[in-house]
Amino acid sequence: SLDESVTDFNKKHSDTIITKWVDKVFKEHKSWPDDITPRRLLSHTAGLDTHGIANKPWLPSSDPLKGVILGRNLAHDAVKPIHEPGTKYDYSGGGYTVAEAMLEIATDKRFETYLHQNVLEPYGMNNSTFEDGSSDMVHLARGCSRGVCLYDVQVSELKAAGGLLCHPVD
Repeated sequence: SLDESVTDFNKKHSDTIITKWVDKVFKEHKSWPDDITPRRLLSHTAGLDTHGIANKPWLPSSDPLKGVILGRNLAHDAVKPIHEPGTKYDYSGGGYTVAEAMLEIATDKRFETYLHQNVLEPYGMNNSTFEDGSSDMVHLARGCSRGVCLYDVQVSELKAAGGLLCHPVD
């Protein structure tokens, strides 16, 4: 459910990356996970930091979700609360990574598999991909930041935060 809190999610799914994350980063704000939902994670109103998510090879981890969410890599510290949930819009790729982990735990499917089966295929988005793009795929949207655009596209190991290469036809 888009409105199920992280607290309620953890009651159903114990000893996961999400329960470890809550235990690690919400020591000062123990009630905030009650107000963090997938809807808030996806609308950037969950009050979390980690604005950008680095693509491989800058995520030296056998489990990139843990690397970002729990801060077990060189590129990121753990995804942490910076605002009370629901009080402010603040872009958070880390929040999307938490949503990705929640979806994988709840469905027991990889994020890209679930999205392909439940979004891309049903809506006929056959030109978009979670796989690596290349410079000959001229119509894929490319990541640009501060005037620099990527032409040889590398896909993120993390799929929710920037892993979909979308085609304009789709």
